[in-house]
Amino acid sequence: MILKILLEKKRVLGMNSEQLKKFHLKKLRKLFNFAKKNSVYYADLFEKNGLEKISSIDKFGKIPFLTKDIIRKNINNIRIKKVEGYEVRSTGSSGEPIKIFKDKESIYRTLVMGNPFFIGKYLNIKLNNLLLLLLNDKHSIENLLTNPMKRFFKLERHKLHIDLSVKDMVDYIIKHNIEFIITYPHIIKNIANYVTRNNINITSLKLVLISGELSTKNYIEKYEKLFNAVILNSYIATEGGIMATYLPNYEGMKIIHDNVYIEVINKKGEAVFNEEGRIVITDLNNRAFPMIRYLGLNDTGIISLNKEGIPYLEVISGREMDEIINSKGRHFSSYFITDLIEGIPAVEKFQIHQLKPNIFNILIETGKKDEFVEGSKHYSFVKEHLEALLQENVQLTLDVVTEIKKESDMFYVVRRHFSEDQISNQ
Repeated sequence: MILKILLEKKRVLGMNSEQLKKFHLKKLRKLFNFAKKNSVYYADLFEKNGLEKISSIDKFGKIPFLTKDIIRKNINNIRIKKVEGYEVRSTGSSGEPIKIFKDKESIYRTLVMGNPFFIGKYLNIKLNNLLLLLLNDKHSIENLLTNPMKRFFKLERHKLHIDLSVKDMVDYIIKHNIEFIITYPHIIKNIANYVTRNNINITSLKLVLISGELSTKNYIEKYEKLFNAVILNSYIATEGGIMATYLPNYEGMKIIHDNVYIEVINKKGEAVFNEEGRIVITDLNNRAFPMIRYLGLNDTGIISLNKEGIPYLEVISGREMDEIINSKGRHFSSYFITDLIEGIPAVEKFQIHQLKPNIFNILIETGKKDEFVEGSKHYSFVKEHLEALLQENVQLTLDVVTEIKKESDMFYVVRRHFSEDQISNQ
């Protein structure tokens, strides 16, 4: 299966615009027919909307959008149980918990794109080892089906949990001459700040792939200069796998066309080019849990055509997270908190505010307000884990709200309201 995926990727990379359109239409037809035949939810949806077949991309655009709320209410009817599916859930970067299922092929496609063999060949960089510096969750894609990948690519593979101190991370990278790191933007930001403050040189790095949040072009250029390495800022989500990535000398983000079909829709729900709108994705390969015209990423962007007529993506706004800091100045990955809250079934959406090192206010959208009052099981669960993480007493308020709104173009899932300079005894 892995070889098949690599061969298809090579073929798609060589396609012109007309070939790519035909490729997408063929993939979408097959997905539509499979979902219609095997998914209770989609069979009913297509019948209600008079959709017998997909004869064109315009016809595909008639399919109603899939949302997180629809998934929560119809998860068993969307799922196709005759296809082996692995339960995966998001790391919390969107602020909206979601659980879905993925089949082997869709998982392999994500792992292949994040593998030194593929990226090294594509960027003409020879790589010998890989460090996964990620949240260690049994339901994350990074921890599923990695043994076949390891055997196929014969890599020296390292893995660290993000609960390590930044010093320990840097020491490990230097000791093992790590060449390629896959991690989150706020982790590489912490590493960059640490080595700058302490005048440390990391000379082994050749490539860093960051995803989960969005990082600005200025930060990317800063990291590339600091580490003398290529920094790939990739657009990745649990629901769609790796969907697009910035590449050197490439206009915008290169869409991974064999993994996902991406649309941008305006306020009328119409697919548009060269116009900002909400990003809609369709996973072209997941048969265990079809994700057709999924609107739940809450990111906005623009799709344009390059001079060859190939679509590329510009992500305009999305998700961002500040790292959290305790009163002693120690940094912690925000994923410790987001992953904690993601595990509470009643939470539909959340936003975390660290007002002071030991004061937190968490906004929650839920239909079960009584489960989050002070002294409740969920309140005690969050407070106890926060105190264990920060190793100090914490003042916590959980506010149930009707709607959590963006403060700017970026949706801050975790927002720290003080600077590192304001903390004494660092």
